[in-house]
Amino acid sequence: MTERLAQIEAIIFDMDGVIIDSEYDHAVADINALKRFGVTVDMDYIYRFVGTTITHMTDTIIRENQMSIQPKELIDAFQEEKEKITLSSGYRPVEGTVELIHRLKKRGHKLAIASSSTPVEIQNVIDYFQITDCFDTIVSGSYVKHPKPAPDIFLHAVRLLEETTDNCFVIEDSTVGVAAARTAGIETIGFVNPNSGNQNLEQANHIVLHMKDCLPILSC
Repeated sequence: MTERLAQIEAIIFDMDGVIIDSEYDHAVADINALKRFGVTVDMDYIYRFVGTTITHMTDTIIRENQMSIQPKELIDAFQEEKEKITLSSGYRPVEGTVELIHRLKKRGHKLAIASSSTPVEIQNVIDYFQITDCFDTIVSGSYVKHPKPAPDIFLHAVRLLEETTDNCFVIEDSTVGVAAARTAGIETIGFVNPNSGNQNLEQANHIVLHMKDCLPILSC
């Protein structure tokens, strides 16, 4: 591990695939929603969109599949299918993340969420796990003009935290998320979540297989 010249003041968490183990469930929901419109795709097709906003995903799918519907129709179908799964099984946590959040907060770090999910979805998750008070700010992909892999969401989070990119760390599980963090100039931990599809995390400064492995990195 290389020595850092700046102290770690803040940690920015992605949500889907990092706090909640949701990417597989989301993919199943998206596939089911598309079947309503006569479009059949596989898991690999949906996993291409891990880490991006629902608006970007919807616009791309409609264009690629030449669907004659309005984006809102497909977004509503996606949300309805996801709600069915959530009502059935609740939110499944990524093992070790909630504990990591509490430990980092206790150590005095500022914490943020920067997720492509909507503000309502983010709030529902942190309320569910009773970690709302742990976060100094949350940033949704809907708050910025350009979604991941653009760096906008992370740069916005850094501004709200009143920190510099040198003093922050990002924890991500997706190819586009890691790319966004690196473009923003923020040191990045890539978390290998087997339920997030075949994500390329090679650009991450560190790669971990379990969230507990983040703490030694963040203690440097």
